[in-house]
Amino acid sequence: MSTLNTDQLDAIKSCKLFQNIDPEIYRYELEECSVLSTKPGDILIDVGTENKNTYLVLSGSLSIHLETIDTHPIRQVNVGETVGELSVLGETKATAVVVVRQPCHLLVIPRKRLWGLIRKSANISQNLLFILTDWIISDNERFIDRSHEVENLKGLSQLDGLTGLINRRELDKLLNRVYTRSQMSGKKFSVIMLDVDHFKNYNDTQGHQAGDQALIALGAVLKETVRPMDVAGRYGGEEFTIILPESSAKDALKVAERLRKNVEKKEIKAKKGDPLPSITVSIGIGESSNTCSLEDIIKQADNNLYKAKDSGRNCCCM
Repeated sequence: MSTLNTDQLDAIKSCKLFQNIDPEIYRYELEECSVLSTKPGDILIDVGTENKNTYLVLSGSLSIHLETIDTHPIRQVNVGETVGELSVLGETKATAVVVVRQPCHLLVIPRKRLWGLIRKSANISQNLLFILTDWIISDNERFIDRSHEVENLKGLSQLDGLTGLINRRELDKLLNRVYTRSQMSGKKFSVIMLDVDHFKNYNDTQGHQAGDQALIALGAVLKETVRPMDVAGRYGGEEFTIILPESSAKDALKVAERLRKNVEKKEIKAKKGDPLPSITVSIGIGESSNTCSLEDIIKQADNNLYKAKDSGRNCCCM
């Protein structure tokens, strides 16, 4: 068991894996992990070996090399970043060398404990999938055997590339599962549908890159605001959906209203850091019943979404 100091806890909080996650969700799990001290030149992961751990850099830095340590590094891993996720989750042999660049303290997260964290928090799993997606689409994808790795990391196909939320195809699958469970258990579930107000005008006046930044910011708000039991995804364009298992329309309204306010307050910035205009959303809610089909529930949420727009936008209707 490790005792983490303030600087180490700050490094964990800044890590993409735990971004926007309540520390109480992961702190106990991580304090059960060991802290490894290393010196420059130490090889952490080697090509062709089985890697069983994800390493979070608490101090110092690492470098990643293709094939051998003598090749030019393709990436530097700094404080708050992780390495080893691909081979851990894919249960494959490492395809690159990870070497200590500066003296490091590394939090060692075993495969079993990483999976435990993923199961414990949907937001952690979403953050992890977003990290893995970055790997796939970055210049570093050269060293990934995509025909094998991507097959093992099936979750990547569930993501929307812009926002990091699950995509329409996965939303449809989850909706069908939740609907089936609801019919069997008799417990209600709700669906929230939301749409960015005047988004075409936003794109026309600010540009499509600004529009993308607005959608990315909205995706971040969704991740921060939905409850751990809920699932948020991009339905298409500027429209998003949240599935709320075992929740009534009244429960959903509380989530929706909190979300609406958070979106309105969210600061949006261009890629260069310049401020952009904020956005608002209109929200509609649908609730299941014993007599409703899944299509009826979605239509109910969609109709309430348009009711919110007709009511002046930036509001919720159920």
